[in-house]
Amino acid sequence: MPSQSEIGLAEADLSIAQAEHNISRVEALLPLLAESGYPTREVEGHLELLTQALLHLQAQRRSIVEALEEEAAPIPLRAEPGDTRGIAERFGHRLRFQP
Repeated sequence: MPSQSEIGLAEADLSIAQAEHNISRVEALLPLLAESGYPTREVEGHLELLTQALLHLQAQRRSIVEALEEEAAPIPLRAEPGDTRGIAERFGHRLRFQP
């Protein structure tokens, strides 16, 4: 049975993957908005802030993994978006991730 830390890390991985996906989708829309005459500076600023926050969360996740590795048995590596069904089944509960 997976530990609470494994479950928490899997959920964090899914949230991080979803955020990466969403940021990429918005970034892909920027050229279309600009071509249509919409100002994109504000959106670009928000994307930059979101990207910085995401990088900070990824660094925190790595720190948590390092701390847990010092205390206990190995924990799983970062889950990838394509692995979400296996993770949900493995942990026996529903994780919210929509690609």
